[in-house]
Amino acid sequence: MQNFQIFKDEFNTLYITTHDCISKECSEVLEEWTKENLLIIGWGGFSFSVVQVFGIVLSSCFYYTLRNEFG
Repeated sequence: MQNFQIFKDEFNTLYITTHDCISKECSEVLEEWTKENLLIIGWGGFSFSVVQVFGIVLSSCFYYTLRNEFG
């Protein structure tokens, strides 16, 4: 279970956070979040690259087909 923190600023805007953003630097919080979600980020990048390669293969096949039909 994560610890939630609720705080207000001078305009009475409520903020809810799951990290200790007040006492830590932004880069430390970002580094922790990246380490926690590294597998998800990696699979997302890999999936995107597979889609890109699939598009390259399909466009190459389309070019080959058009070149043979029209000249």
